[in-house]
Amino acid sequence: MPSKGLSVKEFSSPNQAFLRFVESNPECLDRSSFQPLDEPNKYVRYPLNSWPTFISAAEASEIERIGVGFSRLIKSIPLRFFGGDPARLQEFYGLPPAHISMIARLLKRPGCLEVAIGRGDFIETARGLQFLELNFGSNIGGWKNEIYADLYRRVPVLQRFFTGSGFDFESVKTVQRMFTHVLMSWTKYRGPIQDELNTMFLSQRLQESQPGAPAEPAEQRIYRETLAKLGVKGTLITALPSDLQVRGTRLYVGDLRIHVAIENFEHRPSPALIPHLLNGDSIILNGPVAPVLSDKKNLALLSERADSPSLDANERELVRNHLPWTRAVTPSYTTFEGRRAYLPDLLVAERERMVLKTRFGARGEGVLIGRCTEPEPWEEAVRDALQNGRRIAQEFVQASPRLHQVGASGVALCDVVWGLFVFGETFGGSFLRVASSGNQGVINSDQGAQESAVFVAKAPEPAL
Repeated sequence: MPSKGLSVKEFSSPNQAFLRFVESNPECLDRSSFQPLDEPNKYVRYPLNSWPTFISAAEASEIERIGVGFSRLIKSIPLRFFGGDPARLQEFYGLPPAHISMIARLLKRPGCLEVAIGRGDFIETARGLQFLELNFGSNIGGWKNEIYADLYRRVPVLQRFFTGSGFDFESVKTVQRMFTHVLMSWTKYRGPIQDELNTMFLSQRLQESQPGAPAEPAEQRIYRETLAKLGVKGTLITALPSDLQVRGTRLYVGDLRIHVAIENFEHRPSPALIPHLLNGDSIILNGPVAPVLSDKKNLALLSERADSPSLDANERELVRNHLPWTRAVTPSYTTFEGRRAYLPDLLVAERERMVLKTRFGARGEGVLIGRCTEPEPWEEAVRDALQNGRRIAQEFVQASPRLHQVGASGVALCDVVWGLFVFGETFGGSFLRVASSGNQGVINSDQGAQESAVFVAKAPEPAL
């Protein structure tokens, strides 16, 4: 196995065991050995890499600490640094005044920020995981990774590793944890569950024309099983904003009362729904606060305060060690590696060490990597960013590669981005996006990266 000289964290005992297994089982190098991963499956949007990712319980604990820590930090910003004040929120985020006014009113409702769900993206480096962005919304990819894990367990050659490795592997059931979070949020902020709890995925587009169409079968099954553990019944549906009706303080689709709505709120809230958001009984995840929480300018705010007493000691450690230097692109002075510099000049001089990102971009859109960009278009991008105020600059971080199967046959070093789910204060599991190392591009599923499920070794690790 070509592992000499690798500067990687992949050689935890579980991954060492898998790489030794690969050496003894060369069919692991052939994609044809992983046929279940290539079968048509409506739940799998992007190609799965042949190899899942194996980590130790200690690594899993550290990943959870980092993911939950940054989610908690981001969600604290609107109240901690701006006091929920509309004028201060408006000045920082620049959203339409009516939207900011509604957010400020929502922030006064108990649980508005605490119940939010999201996924943080982290790149694996020699310094550990580095925080790239945090996306809040129900459209965040990879959250069906428990379905991915089931597919990996159907691969015969992997079955031999699972049963003979000496480890007891488990994978986080992300969808189940999300639904459990839904139940716990209702109980905490709305009171005991009565006869039923109905949840709706709110979408801008539905293939089904019937209002209140059932959710996907796998999601329905997981929802029913999650409720059954608490002796509760309920229905899981999908709907459009136009399907919603407000009756008093309650939300309905047809005759079905909706207790929890999960949506991404990229659309503007319906005028009829706004009073319900402010006074209704339902819980809406994440609602109008999503653009504020997903704004990458939050990362710049934290980066600038890496040594500030406004963060406690644990928060400062998290920011210093796991958040690359990040700044909002403005005509201002800043500090980089201990020296004071005019930010626009710094971005030009340090082009090969910088990345420009749109504040609200997703799926790798609007990302410009300095070392992959010629000086002239880079300088033009910096000038444009100064004018529109909608970009941040972040220091480029070099990924530490992992070995993965590639192509029809073979193995190669790959860079990976970890997606870490957090539901409220609960860690929701992780998955990886995998791309050939050294491609210098954005590691994103929409731009060709494969995905990989994560398995955690539960039992104490055997001696090597």
